Parts: sequence; structure tokens; C-alpha cells
Amino acid sequence: MMKSRILFVFLTFTLLLPASTFVLAADKPSINNPSAFSPPSAVPATHKKSSTKMFSFPSSKKENISAFAGKIAPVLSKLYITPEKAKNIAAAIRIVTEPADLIFILFVGWFLLPLVQFPYEKIYLRSDMTVQDDINKEVVTNTAVKVKKPFRDTKLYFYTHLIAEAGQIAGLVYLVDCLAIALEVIGFNVQNHSKLCAKTIYTAWLFTRINGLRKFLVGKAFRYNGPDEKRRRKVHTRAQVVNQLLDILLWGAFVSSLLDVLKVKAGVFLNSFFAVGGVGTLLLSFASKDIAMQFVSGFALQASDKVYEGEEVQFGNGVKGSVIRMGILETLVKHNGEMITAVPNKDLSNQRLTNLSRLKYSQVTQTLRFDYKDADKIPTIINEIRKEIRGTCPQVVTDGSRPFRVFWSSYGESCLEVMVDVRMSTPPIGDDFYEGKQGVLMAIHRALKRLSVELVAPEPIIKND
Repeated sequence: MMKSRILFVFLTFTLLLPASTFVLAADKPSINNPSAFSPPSAVPATHKKSSTKMFSFPSSKKENISAFAGKIAPVLSKLYITPEKAKNIAAAIRIVTEPADLIFILFVGWFLLPLVQFPYEKIYLRSDMTVQDDINKEVVTNTAVKVKKPFRDTKLYFYTHLIAEAGQIAGLVYLVDCLAIALEVIGFNVQNHSKLCAKTIYTAWLFTRINGLRKFLVGKAFRYNGPDEKRRRKVHTRAQVVNQLLDILLWGAFVSSLLDVLKVKAGVFLNSFFAVGGVGTLLLSFASKDIAMQFVSGFALQASDKVYEGEEVQFGNGVKGSVIRMGILETLVKHNGEMITAVPNKDLSNQRLTNLSRLKYSQVTQTLRFDYKDADKIPTIINEIRKEIRGTCPQVVTDGSRPFRVFWSSYGESCLEVMVDVRMSTPPIGDDFYEGKQGVLMAIHRALKRLSVELVAPEPIIKND
């Protein structure tokens, strides 16, 4: 689809360019006919001098005096195909073209691939396999079971399809040549434009083939189908960086080649564009600086090991969520509320970044409040909570490598406060974390229920306006 769009755009451009040239270069018979501008004989002699001076401008000015005035009708008259013009066009095409050329292009472009595919699928098959199934001591033999590799997955298809594409492009160029011949016959000079169109089509087709080869080679070089999710994301991010760099280089080479084919002088174009003065240069410098910073920040972020697509992150500016796409200019972060935020890469380069997906441990903290009348029960409550968490929460780290704290922390204004601070062997994201946290809270509830101790609700904070 992309290839057809590129070919259509440049074919349209190269056809419209000569069309405007035809209009500008069209001859105006009335200008070249001096008698058309001779003064009428009935005009008095006293007025003959002034009227002659009005119409007797130099011939060079006759050609450049107007852009379209008086030149549209001659072009339309040329485009009107009469039976005589049709015969002349057919005769000219028969003289220039060769039937053997058309047969060869038609065969290569449209019949080669089916002719190669048919014998492959019908003749070149793998050896027949015999499947033996011992059921009720009977051997069932199925012969002529044809096992073959799909034709589109073979190298034969790739090379044949490439040759067929070249034939189809040649057919398109041949059609453009025939159109140019027809235009030449009816009075337009399009010989150079026909060659220009052919070069443009081949350049666009070559670019699409190189771009496809680039994708294939990068995909093959960065292929990983192992079970390690972290390594898979790393390889995917590396492939994205290489793809984007090569994409920029290929597009730059394509545009440069196309300008060379079209004989466009970039210096003249830029000089005309910035003829308004130094303001344009100043604006371009500021814009290019900002874009360059975006590019550099984007590549630096993708090339580093800080974050990959699909990981949960938290930035220093408060943005938190899952990275769904890392582009060259911006990064898309999806929040828990399904809201997607686009963050410019230049802003992320100066931000602190915490990769939540790569954390091995998470923290669960809770402050429990008890009535002052239960002060003597606090040691028993603490021991019972520790015992219950250790016995029923396998995700909580209790081997001493991480903090496991259940302590009487402070005297409140109306209650006693006990702090629960434990670590779990899961990152602080996803369902595993919330299930582990829920397990800790349920363990605290069971311990208090066995001791018939109730929690005290915190006093509401009253704000005075």
C-alpha cells in the first residue's frame, strides 16, 4: 500500500509539472500573426500613428507578456482528439513499440509468479509420509499425505515476486512512454518529462525495496523468542532505535536522490524561501534546535536501559503509568484511569525516573490506632500480628534481609498508634502486589479478632475557615 501511494504521488507530480509547462509554452496564433494587430483602414491618418505604437511591441515581449491569458484555448484544442489524431497516435505508437517487448513485460510482470507457484504446489512436494496408528491392533496406513512449506514462505517466492514487481514497474513506464508519444503527436513536447517520470518511478520503487530489506534485516538481527520478558523488551527497544535511525537515513537519501533526478537546485529554493530576510533563518534555527533536542533525547532514552515499552514507571514530575510507546519526539504513558499522557522526550531527559517494573520488592505500611484502655494489651497485639503475618502471608519477607516491623510507634491525642511496616517480594505494581497487600490487611484483622480488640477510628480534621 505504501509503495503504491509513493508511486502515485510522484507520477502525479511528474505529469502535472509538464502540464503546466504546456500551458505556459502554448502558442497564441493571434500574437504571431501581425495582420491581426494592423489598424483598420477606416481609421483616420491622425490616429494611425498612436494605434500603431500601441500594438507594435517587440516580439520577445509577445512571448512573456502573459502567463495564461490566451493560452488555455490552444491547449484545450490540442487535447481534443479527432479521428485523424487518433490514427496518427496509433501509427506513432506502432512505430515506436515492439510487440515482443509488450509480451515479455506482460509475461514477467503478471504471469511469471503464477507459473512458478503452480508447479511448486502441485509437483515439488515433500516425500509422502506414512502415518501408522495402532488402534485395536490394526495398522491404519495413510499414503500420499502431502506435507509442504507454504510457497509464500520460501526464497523462491521472494525472488520471483521481486522479478515480477520489476516487470510491473517496467509496464508502468512503458505505459507512460506511450502516453508521451500520444502527447508528442498532438503537439506537446514531453520527451524530457517522460524520461523524468521513468526515473522517478524507478527511484521510488528502489526505495520501497531497500526499505523492505531494511525491515527484514533489522527484524532478523534483533529476533528473540525466549521466555525472558525483560530481554525481549530490551531487544524490541534496540530494534526500534535502529529502525528509526535507518528510516531517517533512507528517507534523506531518497529525497536527495529524487531532487537529483528532478534536477532541483536546493540552493535556489532555499534562497528564494529566505529572501524575506534573516527572520526566517532565526526562526528555523530555533525550530531546528528544539527538534534536534527532541531527537537526541528520544534516541538517548531508547538506547538506555532505563525503561522499555510495557513497563510501569514514575517520573519526577508526578507522571506515573505504563509506557505504551517510545517515539523519537515524545513518549506515551498510560495511567491507571486509562488516560494517556504524551510527554516530550526533552522534558523526560531532565526528570528523575523510577522503573517500578524492575523493582524486586515492595512496601506495605499501615498505622493501627487503639484505645488507651487497651494499652496493656499492646505487646500481645504486636506479637499476634507478627505471628499471623508470618504464617499466612508467603509474599512477605521474614528472613531478616528486609525490614519487618510491627511496633508501638506513638501516643496520639486520643489513641495509641502501632506501626506495621513490611516488605513483599513482588514489585509495587499489578495484581500480585495488591493481593499481597490485601493478605497483610486480612492477617491483621484476624489477629485482632482473636484478641477481641477493636480499632479506633482517627478523629476527623476540622478546618476553620
